[in-house]
Amino acid sequence: MLLGYSLLLFRSTTTKARLYSLAVDKEHRGKAVGRALLEATVQLARQRGSNSLQLEVSPTNLVAIRLYEAFGFNLRSRRRGYYGDGNDALVYALKLRDDLRELGASGSG
Repeated sequence: MLLGYSLLLFRSTTTKARLYSLAVDKEHRGKAVGRALLEATVQLARQRGSNSLQLEVSPTNLVAIRLYEAFGFNLRSRRRGYYGDGNDALVYALKLRDDLRELGASGSG
């Protein structure tokens, strides 16, 4: 039986990972399945060397928003009319580690 899933995307041209989808079966909601999936997703993004993890969520999905905020995700922006039904998306990001290029460090000693 499938309790839920997360779909995490990586691109070779960036150190930013994207949580494309996270879903939990209706009968298993409220049983920490989403939390466990998100923990595993964050861990995988870190293992793959990602500096940040970004996602979009509907402003009406308050349960998901609370979960993301509890994990330390920060609201970055709002995308108007993002979803097919015309609803906006809230863009959240979690910093996983410092990007040395952002800090002005160079590869030389």
